[in-house]
Order: sequence, then C-alpha cells, then structure tokens
Amino acid sequence: IFIEHLRFFTMTSISGRVLYWVTIEPLPGATVSLLAGNLTLISGAADREGIFNLSTSAVPDKLKIESVGYTT
Repeated sequence: IFIEHLRFFTMTSISGRVLYWVTIEPLPGATVSLLAGNLTLISGAADREGIFNLSTSAVPDKLKIESVGYTT
C-alpha cells in the first residue's frame, strides 16, 4: 500500500449560549466569530435561544460576539 498524501486535521469546536447579562435572556441572531489574531476563521449566528456551534481546523485565539444595540 502506498499513500502519497496523508493529512490529519484537528478540529476546534466551541458551542455556547449568548445571553444578555442584565436580564439573562437569550440574544437570538448575535454574531459569534472565532478569530486568529485579526483574521476571522469562522462566524455564525446564534439561534432563537441564543445557542451557537462553531468548528474550524485552524487554532483560534479569540471569541468575538456582536449584536445590534449591545456593546462590550
């Protein structure tokens, strides 16, 4: 058996729930991004319960959450 190219990828996955800290209510539609430095690796939107799931083969070092009308 001859294998010319063999690559293994490790996936980084993160999931969670975006909540407004004052009322503890979900923030549906909030944009959640995984970044490496200033480069966005992957982004997604929280569902109606504020839940998100993201996976990437790169290694992120930041988690960024944005939602209209809210600041961090």
